[in-house]
Amino acid sequence: MFEIDFLPVQSTTGADGKSGDAITARFTTPLGREVVIVVDAGFADTGQVVVDHVQNQYGTSRVDLLISTHPDQDHINGTIPVVEQLQVDEVWVHLPWNHHSNTADFSNLEAVKTLVETASNRGTRVREPFTGDQAFDGALTILGPTADFYAQCVARHLKEVGSGAAAARLAAAARPTWMIKAAAVFERELSHLPMVETLGEDGDAGPRNESSVITLLQLNEQRLLLTGDAGIESLWQAVTAYEQYVGPFATYPLNFFQPPHHGSRRNLSPTLLDHLIGSWDNPHGQTGATISAASGDPKHPSPKVTNALLRRGVTTSVTGTNTVCWTSLDAPQRPGWIAAPTVPPRDEES
Repeated sequence: MFEIDFLPVQSTTGADGKSGDAITARFTTPLGREVVIVVDAGFADTGQVVVDHVQNQYGTSRVDLLISTHPDQDHINGTIPVVEQLQVDEVWVHLPWNHHSNTADFSNLEAVKTLVETASNRGTRVREPFTGDQAFDGALTILGPTADFYAQCVARHLKEVGSGAAAARLAAAARPTWMIKAAAVFERELSHLPMVETLGEDGDAGPRNESSVITLLQLNEQRLLLTGDAGIESLWQAVTAYEQYVGPFATYPLNFFQPPHHGSRRNLSPTLLDHLIGSWDNPHGQTGATISAASGDPKHPSPKVTNALLRRGVTTSVTGTNTVCWTSLDAPQRPGWIAAPTVPPRDEES
């Protein structure tokens, strides 16, 4: 049995609705034990939403494992109230100070320190997750990053911060206010799917996102991949790990894939999708996807990403203002819940 919930996350500050990730799951391990995990918890005020969801939907105040994929505020800040209010057995989070001699300029470092301090004060075990780590009778496997690659990402991030490149990257991705308002109103839906690949091979997610924890869940003979904000480089490394621990994607296809970074076009490429999902005319199997993107976010998900998934036969939903739940057939019924709407073909030129 499994239930995986993608909760809605949207910044409550600023003019645009910045997206974030907050994922909870309840599942039965291969040896029959029921466990609850949390993977990221959005912004600080999202943490209470996660706490309430675990208590009300799963009927418990215990979390067996909390994973912080990386320290961006839209992923990690909400984990602190989760640890404060719930009984969390273990926290998996990267500790940048273990991998670099000077992390004073590491962005949002205080949130990492606060999470670790809060967990330690409550008797919660803290450890760093790296490729090959497993839990819950093998139901959960970390596919990335390796410790060496993580250390490289920390060094590259600190170098970017020192040179101003990190701020330049954010500025280059920004759009004028009038474009934001127009995109928020116009849904850019098409009646047909453009059959021209527009994703590039050179997307750059940046070292901070590349350091994201990539998690594989193997539940009820289903394989589900959670990616945080991972980029092309780290996902290719996860592909290698998947084939080492599971086998070829063509033989053991993904049943569910979380497009990284809220469906950003910078985090995926055509050849990577062909390897993960299969090509247009030869997909590996039937794959579902959910993108964590706020309803007010003007950039996410990218139409180039949703169309690329649609061409490969992936059934994709977006959280928006709703919780999207993926469940096994034997999961408890949820009265009043309905099928999540799927993303249609979208205009890529706007």
